[in-house]
Amino acid sequence: MQATTRQRLVIPVATRPTDADGDLVLSPGESVAIAYRHDRRSGEGLPRRFALRIVGEAGLAWRERCEPEQPLIWYRSIEDALRRDAMCGEEYSLVLEGRGEPFERNAFFRIPSNEIPRRCKSLEFSVQVRPEGLRIDEGGWARAALEIYHHKGGRHGDDVYEKPDRVVALDVASGTRGWTTLSKRLTGIEKIASILVRVGGYRFRGLVRFATPQLVVPGEGNLISPFRPESNYHPHRNWLGENLSRKEWPEFRLTVNRREVFRGPVFCPIVRDPDVEFAIPEQVLKAGVNRLELTLLADYPTAPVYVLRRAEMVSQTARDFEIAAVPEYGVAGQTTPILVEVNRPTVTLRASTGETFKLERGLGVVHLSADQLAERIELTDGKRSETVSIERTVVKGGQDVLLGTGDAVYVPQTVEAFGAYLKWYMAHRIGNFVTFRPVYRWCGSRVFDREAWTFARGLLDRLGVRYAHMVDGRELPGKDVNPPVELLAGPNFVGRQSHECDGAFNYWGSRTDDPLFGDIFHRSKDPDGIEPGVHPVREQWRYFLFQNTVAHEDMRTGAQTFVERLRYIARYSTRHTGPSALFRYFYQAGLEFLGAETMYSAEDVVLASVRGAARAYGKSEFGAHLAVQWSSTPLDDPAHFRRYFLSLACCYLQGVTQINTEEGLYRMENLYAREDRFGAACSGHREAHAIVRRFIETHERRGTLRAPIGVLQGRDCGWTCFARGRVWAQEAESMRFGPPEESFDLLKVFYPRCRLDGIYRSDCPQEPQGWYSGTPYGPVDLLPVEAPLRVLRTYKALAFLGWNTFQEKDFAALLEYVRAGGTLLLARPHVSINTKRFEPSNVPSSKSLRQLLGEALRAGGRVERAVGRGRVIFYGQDLYPADAAVRRSYENDLRTVAKQQLAEERRRGWIEGSEDTDFAVYDAGDLRIAYLLNVAWWDHQSPSRARLLLQEKSFPLTVPFGRIQMAAMVGPWALVPENSDVDIVEAAGDEGRAAFLTQADGPSVYTVCCAEAPRKVIVSVDGKVVPVERVSSGRYRFTASPGSLAISV
Repeated sequence: MQATTRQRLVIPVATRPTDADGDLVLSPGESVAIAYRHDRRSGEGLPRRFALRIVGEAGLAWRERCEPEQPLIWYRSIEDALRRDAMCGEEYSLVLEGRGEPFERNAFFRIPSNEIPRRCKSLEFSVQVRPEGLRIDEGGWARAALEIYHHKGGRHGDDVYEKPDRVVALDVASGTRGWTTLSKRLTGIEKIASILVRVGGYRFRGLVRFATPQLVVPGEGNLISPFRPESNYHPHRNWLGENLSRKEWPEFRLTVNRREVFRGPVFCPIVRDPDVEFAIPEQVLKAGVNRLELTLLADYPTAPVYVLRRAEMVSQTARDFEIAAVPEYGVAGQTTPILVEVNRPTVTLRASTGETFKLERGLGVVHLSADQLAERIELTDGKRSETVSIERTVVKGGQDVLLGTGDAVYVPQTVEAFGAYLKWYMAHRIGNFVTFRPVYRWCGSRVFDREAWTFARGLLDRLGVRYAHMVDGRELPGKDVNPPVELLAGPNFVGRQSHECDGAFNYWGSRTDDPLFGDIFHRSKDPDGIEPGVHPVREQWRYFLFQNTVAHEDMRTGAQTFVERLRYIARYSTRHTGPSALFRYFYQAGLEFLGAETMYSAEDVVLASVRGAARAYGKSEFGAHLAVQWSSTPLDDPAHFRRYFLSLACCYLQGVTQINTEEGLYRMENLYAREDRFGAACSGHREAHAIVRRFIETHERRGTLRAPIGVLQGRDCGWTCFARGRVWAQEAESMRFGPPEESFDLLKVFYPRCRLDGIYRSDCPQEPQGWYSGTPYGPVDLLPVEAPLRVLRTYKALAFLGWNTFQEKDFAALLEYVRAGGTLLLARPHVSINTKRFEPSNVPSSKSLRQLLGEALRAGGRVERAVGRGRVIFYGQDLYPADAAVRRSYENDLRTVAKQQLAEERRRGWIEGSEDTDFAVYDAGDLRIAYLLNVAWWDHQSPSRARLLLQEKSFPLTVPFGRIQMAAMVGPWALVPENSDVDIVEAAGDEGRAAFLTQADGPSVYTVCCAEAPRKVIVSVDGKVVPVERVSSGRYRFTASPGSLAISV
């Protein structure tokens, strides 16, 4: 296997400036010399690659640079492009320097509608320019321009979101010249609503200086404000910059023994103490002490210092071929991918199994038989051999649960960076799923790199790893960073994904910004993503980026507006993840795959909502997006690792098919954390991740999750589960969080430890916080009321809690559901046609309601009545279930219904959980499998308790923390393995006998339970009888190796 070493180097700080932590501060132009002792005999004389790895950061105010504050100011600034230049007749000129980059550099200024001099028939537009070695590449330009917006019905006078109606451009020609004036006449002033001034360049080389463009009104002066640093007093007269900031790009020169090995800028992302590696050719290193000199370069006056915190020499073996990554397990009867790094133009590898593989330089993949890898396979290039093997093979028949991370958000778009990251990913066995999320503030990429994406797609397809593209983009730099879908559309691509648009269009509320930035950013970026590029809304003097929060006081309008906004992103993305329980509206808008963002709120509840919506809309898969680092701190606390394990395990129990961790295995940053992939926080989370990854790889989640009870989410319901703020983000008093939303708190009947709100905990106490809960009765689904009748009939009982706007077709289906034997629980507000809040319920004249409720409609209290083979429990008071007058009774009805379903389900085997024991049950033919989870992360040394209900008998279970407990039930039998690596592949059983096929890493202790409670059972494994201990009536214990277990009375 490829070997990597890291050697810490001493940074000399004596007599040098340091920061508050005692780390070296480099000013522009200063250097630091670092000694490195190189021993050519180390590493057994193997060829190696070397790199200087430094950890540090640009000397900017760190609270302003990191994600909690967001880098709003300097990414938008023109300050770094300003030079004092009296020769242009002004204090400052704007200097644009280019190297042919495929991204725009711009400065923008808006002349608002109220400053347009409509009395003038025409104006002279001019600018002084001074090109120096300027060369315009094909398709490029350097210019000053006026983007003209005419008066237009329905468009605000200052709106510059749409394409301009006309453009007046002053283009700069290639070459070198002194200050030259370019000019054109602007006419049609009376038609103009507003003007956007743009000074910039694209695909140019060299340098060009611009003086402030001139649009002079005779006798008054220039309408365009001069180039200058930002003013806090007149922000509406500031220029807006795009790709003009250089502070996040410190420039370095590195010499080794006086030979230059690197010169250029490196990106400093918004995280604390990012690292960067400078490759060092081995031939420039000499035996003994080497002098490494690092110089901070800068040719602009506002350049910041650089704080150098650590330096180390990283070396990695670089033989002709290196085994870079081998999976831990393989699927029986299939091939397993082995990642190989090739360090010469080509290499031919021969396997001891007889296959031959020709690989080219870089990362390649060889596929070997998993069954033979379990016995070891030798690979050789004729000069050197290496043996590869896996732990064991696993029998699987269905589709795997996908597991991965989105840590690629920190990786720039280059072939080299993608390659290094994916090699790390596979070597650390992160999973079978990768999420890419290119964002400038974290990776520094401004435009998509076709070569890098082609490489990544090809490598992942060869590895058999699935991958998603999460669209982002939060600043003008990086607006073109997202690759087109067709570039990624390989066989393992799962789709283009937007994220947290439920925030943009709902719970973020009245998010605003500088209107100039908002218009330009939203018109420039991808239309989907976390901050969708929708047309910002102006309402009188207010400016809303995503939604108008003073638009209405109507629940139906809120739901319809939300869906209309979502349809905009659904034109571009097929997938979405977000934390609110509004999933059904995304399906209504046309999205195909949805995931719940977790670790902010009640895990099981939000997963129940996305699962219920998927079932209602006929989707077989749904996902989860784990915001591992953003809801609680400290990040390096083992309790944080335990909570991460629980979130992963909850996803598995609750039926999630694609699990993505937002980030946190490669780097963590919340609240200015300085945690990289080598630190305790990331390592601890990777260890927790590996527990669930191994379970997924060694188990097949067979069958369908059984949820006997559905909690209905009514028409136009705006409850999010994630926040308790204004409904549909409307500021009107009537849209405050109220009884309809509070009624969902009754879900605590099923999940007693859950908190139905967003949950953020800095310095999290070691006690329950509401993220995780056990369940006494088992999982419920949060089911949209519009679910088709065939879906409704899969539930034994249904209950309304929150808002519902009555529709006849919904209750016609509910009537048929009850007649067929279902139970329905509801209250008077649930049958109202009102769309306004806090008004008396308006119950319509409805045939379905009359047949469903009969005389109960006129009752003023609780009524229970039979309808067909089913029954209805109706509260005639005009009160939501959360109202104090009915709450306790409504909760008791929910418990009674749940206990009745529990009594029915125990015929095939069920679990009675507790507030600390979560569980889910899956049906696969005659086999029923329960997964149990101890959620008491604050008391992880103690097992939680549960009972196995098997026909008329019940058996105690203890559930240790830190594993997923499994129990398989068939007929009157249940088998409970103590080892978490055991999977039960098949089972059959009836009176007097049972058979189980198991697979595992090795022997395990089992408990077998039998509802018939015989005095003695006989157990054999592959025909060999094993000793059995009788623990109690119907409960027996034995140790066995994996294989065919036969149990008889």
